Amino acid sequence: MTLSNKPTPRTVSEAHRAAWSGKLNMVNCANHCGMTLREFKLTFWEYLKYNPPLEWGENAVQLSIDGL
Repeated sequence: MTLSNKPTPRTVSEAHRAAWSGKLNMVNCANHCGMTLREFKLTFWEYLKYNPPLEWGENAVQLSIDGL
């Protein structure tokens, strides 16, 4: 496998957010930012340490239905 692009902070950040939200799988994220799968997994592990997942409704607006 040849890497066509070098990792930049922007592409790595995009790949981390895509993996975190489930928009891309790990292999596609690693290819997007120009890393090997192993390198991406290591950086993603660090990303997860400092960006914990949100609980449901933590940043969302809670809608209420009156009359039920």
